[in-house]
Amino acid sequence: LIKFTSITLAYVICAYISHPSLLYQEFRVIALYSIPVLCALVGLSFSTITQSIEKDWLVVLSDGSSTWLTTTNSVMSQIDLLCKSLAPVVTGIFFSIFSTSAVSIILLL
Repeated sequence: LIKFTSITLAYVICAYISHPSLLYQEFRVIALYSIPVLCALVGLSFSTITQSIEKDWLVVLSDGSSTWLTTTNSVMSQIDLLCKSLAPVVTGIFFSIFSTSAVSIILLL
C-alpha cells in the first residue's frame, strides 16, 4: 500500500510541476523536494516485500527441505533480476510508442 501510494503521489507531483499555471512557486519547490522522499519510501517498501518473500515466506513453504529452499531461492532471485533488468527497457519502449499521459495511466494501473 505504501509503495502504490508513494508512486501515485510522485506521478501526481510530476504532472502538476509540468504545468506552471496550476501551482504557486512555493508549492512547486516543496513538491520537487518531496519526490526523493517518496522514491525512498518506494525503495524501502520494495526491499521489504522482497525480504519477506525470500526470507520468511519461502522458508515456511520449504517445510525443512533445504534442497527445495535452495532451488526456489535461486529461481526467485533470477526472476527478480530479470524484472529489474527488463522494467527500464519496457518503460522506455512504452514512452517511445505512446504519449506521456498514456504511459502515466498505464504505469498507475
